[in-house]
Amino acid sequence: MHIDVITQAKSQSTARRKHVAPRWVEGLGSPVQEQLCRAFAFARKRWNRTRSRALSEGVIHTLDHDAFDSIFRKYAAYFRPTPYSKYLNVRHWLFDSAERYYLHKLDRLPAGRKFLDIGSGGGFFLVVCRHLGHQVQGLDIGTWPIFNDLIEFFGIDRIEHRIKPGVQLPNFGQRFDVVTAFMTGFDKTADGMPWDEEQWIPFLTDLRQYVVDGGIVIIKFIACKKTGEYYGTSARLAIKQMPQFNARFCRDSVRLVAI
Repeated sequence: MHIDVITQAKSQSTARRKHVAPRWVEGLGSPVQEQLCRAFAFARKRWNRTRSRALSEGVIHTLDHDAFDSIFRKYAAYFRPTPYSKYLNVRHWLFDSAERYYLHKLDRLPAGRKFLDIGSGGGFFLVVCRHLGHQVQGLDIGTWPIFNDLIEFFGIDRIEHRIKPGVQLPNFGQRFDVVTAFMTGFDKTADGMPWDEEQWIPFLTDLRQYVVDGGIVIIKFIACKKTGEYYGTSARLAIKQMPQFNARFCRDSVRLVAI
């Protein structure tokens, strides 16, 4: 069960992204502008995938494959999949994490920045960030054995904490340049509905004290199973009006810049 053997899945990212091109394209006619936008988007996607693949392979080469085989063989599903099986696909998850890093333009940051990943899971994203010279900190509930083993294998510092409305974040003892929360699972109420402003505003206000001025917070939402919504309209409006952040929403995510 070598790393190179168990990590052969294709990326499952199917999110549709808006085509964006340089500003000079905007002055051209609509048909030409649309074609150029698509061409730039295609070229950017190919370039990001190329360097994401190079980055993830670079991380894989630094791992102890024999130790991985010894530790994670117990999770391998040879005859039928288990909830743990997909997280053995190290190549896929490192590639996915590298794509996220470039998609959110975090490569523009100088090395040595401090990253906090909320819901860090197996630590794949933080491993990528650390490989690029950043300081990393994880935060998660610590209930999945495979995640605990992956965090230990990768040597990631993680604080165990469950995010709940009205419960303050742990004292990190430092402030971060980047806070990420990809595929959030904490932002649903007991009946499965997305948080509204009554939950988001206290949480983000609490989080702000751990973000440096000008720091970035990136939150990627999971769609509500009942409504298909990623976030409520009232929560979106309330977050955009927060004096502590400048917020820019996309279909399934928000990017906040600390003021």
